[in-house]
Amino acid sequence: MAVQAAGSRVEAIEAVTWEGDAERDKVASVNPMRRIPALVTLDGETIAESFAILIWLAEQYPEGGGRSGA
Repeated sequence: MAVQAAGSRVEAIEAVTWEGDAERDKVASVNPMRRIPALVTLDGETIAESFAILIWLAEQYPEGGGRSGA
């Protein structure tokens, strides 16, 4: 997982969005647009696109295997 490779610690919330409202509500609690994957940063920003998450990780944790300036 890219988050682990970057050297960051995360809390994962698992949800199966096709298994009913309770699961969809879990996703909505993290990202109101119900997009997966989603990353909530320590300052409360939600990033909900895979590529954007990878860029954010590389910028925040360049020593963890990400490319600085990518």
